[in-house]
Amino acid sequence: MKRLAGCLDRGLHVARDALQPVSQDVKDLRSVDDTLRPRDEATREEREAQFVSLQEEWQSSADPVYQHVAKRMGRFQPGVFAGGEAADFPEDTVD
Repeated sequence: MKRLAGCLDRGLHVARDALQPVSQDVKDLRSVDDTLRPRDEATREEREAQFVSLQEEWQSSADPVYQHVAKRMGRFQPGVFAGGEAADFPEDTVD
């Protein structure tokens, strides 16, 4: 059992190092998700501004993955925040 525990500990150490960048990616993608969900703390305009800010930041990133995500965000942004306050349909497509 001690040998097995040692193997597991070594494996976890290797995996932890390899997954560290993924942890940051998850946080960044959650920040996008936060802009997509209506909530009382932020208006649609504030969420859209945050969305655009993230998109611009990632577009100028040296990381090709962030550049790709920024391009995708630019393609679906017009539909995500469609409508506005006077529209007779949900403010965003998440509603």
